[in-house]
Amino acid sequence: MYIRCVFLILFLSSTLTHAQFREDVKEYYSNINRGKIFYVKKDYSKAADFSIAGLNYLQPFREDLDQLAYWCSLAGRHKEAIKYYEHAVYNGLEYADTATYPDYYRARRGTREYTAFVNKLDSLYKMFKQRLDIDFCLMVQKMIAEDQAFRNEHLNDKDTVIRNFSSRLLVEADTNNMNTLIAYINGQGIPHEYEMTPGIATAFKMLIHHMIYYTNYDYSKDKAIRLVHLVDSAIYEGRLPNSFLYNGLDRAHQLCCKTQLYGTFYSKTATGKITYTDIEDVQNVDRRREQWLLLPLYWSMRFNFDDRYQLPEGYTYKE
Repeated sequence: MYIRCVFLILFLSSTLTHAQFREDVKEYYSNINRGKIFYVKKDYSKAADFSIAGLNYLQPFREDLDQLAYWCSLAGRHKEAIKYYEHAVYNGLEYADTATYPDYYRARRGTREYTAFVNKLDSLYKMFKQRLDIDFCLMVQKMIAEDQAFRNEHLNDKDTVIRNFSSRLLVEADTNNMNTLIAYINGQGIPHEYEMTPGIATAFKMLIHHMIYYTNYDYSKDKAIRLVHLVDSAIYEGRLPNSFLYNGLDRAHQLCCKTQLYGTFYSKTATGKITYTDIEDVQNVDRRREQWLLLPLYWSMRFNFDDRYQLPEGYTYKE
């Protein structure tokens, strides 16, 4: 009952999420989500149009720009595909995988034009690095090293003494990291995604998710909830993507209550279809997802899994 009460606090905080999003952030995701629906319908030009409209409201995230470049390529809008791919690199998109290049250049390897394109990407990425929040990046890099030092190697050690020792050190490291992060964010705020490398953004997300789990424990639950609220604010203001937090909340809810709130952890059916199980109050999952400006589960599954999906038992959606 106690653990459920803790997560009731978290859940009640998220029920106000939609109201707390800035209006420009709402418009950004409204357009991005419409674009995803048209992508599912294979109307790639409309998908691109809605995504481009979203850029009028908010500094875009690199994943959305990369996605937009891909949609433009599919629609045969090659100049726009190049433009938005370059914009994504300027915001930190790593471009070593040439398979992600716009169609126009994937077919022109070895040409001077191709070389000039790659050189421009190099220049744009250097400009991105000049905009990094170095202090934040170095802090997160140090924290993730401490976070992973004992979490990966020793928590499952057969030796009980080593396992217990590692657990104590892990709790100490997580607590110190949590205190440092709260102090930093209170003073400096959370940088925009484009001020972090993709690796640092992933590490920061991992740290936050690990600390969310500490809402299960008396000694740190208040600080963990405080940290969640600070991250909430960065999402509401459009500095972090709306997908940043909900997966961690799902995992934390799984750990305490054996169910998920939003639809993060999927499994396969006997026929090989991808589905979600153990969604709490599945009839209202879309209401919870909408609080984070996420697609309804139906469209999300179609967008992520093509025709391989199977809707969760008890879930219905009417187009």
